[in-house]
Order: sequence, then structure tokens, then C-alpha cells
Amino acid sequence: MPAAKIVLIDDNIEVLDFCRIILSQKYEVITESDSLKALEVIQREKPDLVVLDLKMPRIDGFKIFDKLKEDDETNRIPVLFVTAATQDEDIPNAFWQKTLGCDGFLTKPFSPSDLLNAVEKVFRKKYKLNEKGSGPGFI
Repeated sequence: MPAAKIVLIDDNIEVLDFCRIILSQKYEVITESDSLKALEVIQREKPDLVVLDLKMPRIDGFKIFDKLKEDDETNRIPVLFVTAATQDEDIPNAFWQKTLGCDGFLTKPFSPSDLLNAVEKVFRKKYKLNEKGSGPGFI
């Protein structure tokens, strides 16, 4: 079975490199630092997951997310939000997910295991995978 494809969108090159190094051990990873090119990359690559920074210049992650969800070709792609912005440390991540409609939420800074766990949790939930990463619904 081919590796799942993940598109990482973040304006911070260091964060992109950090995530790419961690995730490329298990997944096919495509990165993009220009928020204006994000939708084009996602539409072209048709990933299994988008890891999307919320706070970016030019076009923020919220607008990119909205455009993804409006498009029939991309609206089923799960999205994991990643951000350093926490509106209120006391608000649980589940609240953010439900409010924003994303499939997962990860706050910077995070460890390699935090990132891997968040990605795997989205895959398990969205594609109904078992703990070993295989199962029905995942191609």
C-alpha cells in the first residue's frame, strides 16, 4: 500500500522542515510556505491530509480551510490545524475542533511525538484505521 500523502502549509520554513523530517519517515510529504499557492498545491496533489497553519500572511489558514470545504474536489480532505495562537489556554482542543470544523488541532510548540500522534489520530478517525495504521476506508 502506498504511503499516505500529507500536504503541509506553513509560512515558517523551520516549522515546515521540522514537520517534513518527522512525517516523511512514514508518509509522503509535500510542503508549501506560500499561502497564496496552498490551494493550488492541495488541488493538484489531492492529499490524504492537510496540516495547515492558521496564522499566515496574505491568506490565513481559516480562509484556506473555508475554500477547501467549499470545493467538491477537496471538501472531504481532513485538515489538522497547527498554530502558535491559543485564544485561551483553558479552552480544550475539542472545543476548537468542533467550533472550527477541522479534524484535529495542534498547538505550537509541539514535539515530534505530538505531531505524529495528532496525524495518526486524524487518520484513525477519518479513515477508521486501527492502531497499526491499516483498515477499511484507507487507500
